[in-house]
Amino acid sequence: EQIGELILMVEICGAKENTKKIISHIVEDTEYHYFNSIAKHAEKALEDALQKVNFAVSETIKHTKKEWLASSSVLIIAHYGNEVNFTQIGKINAFLISDKESSQIIDPTEENEINPVKPFGNIYSGSMPENSALLFVTSSILDYISQEKLRKICKEQSTEIASKHIKDLLKKAPKT
Repeated sequence: EQIGELILMVEICGAKENTKKIISHIVEDTEYHYFNSIAKHAEKALEDALQKVNFAVSETIKHTKKEWLASSSVLIIAHYGNEVNFTQIGKINAFLISDKESSQIIDPTEENEINPVKPFGNIYSGSMPENSALLFVTSSILDYISQEKLRKICKEQSTEIASKHIKDLLKKAPKT
């Protein structure tokens, strides 16, 4: 049975070559274990994959400095039909956007909150309401674009056009 699609997004600040390799392994391991899970549902397949990925990350941390973990933001989404399951580490916000409002559904992980033994500790699961969208952004975007403006952009335009619009707005933001 099909378990849907898996989407991974990664932002690494000040990445060293070692960090890029570690993140690459996280991506590869997640994909492999998700699509090769014996589970028949996306949520359970994601749980199975994350159990193995968490173990691999904890083993990696034993042999490296864990600073790479604090400089990384990783979002893993398992999506099938209107069912969405996701987990994240780092400075990623999630907003549920509807016609009338946008609601923040998770807060970014603070760097001292990341458990090196189980970095992907929480899985958020649910069914998407009709005519709604999920928007995942790093925390810093809210310094330049208001939550209400993001909601309007996402509801009034297609995904591709909204993405381009947001990128154009961010290009005008001051460089830090």
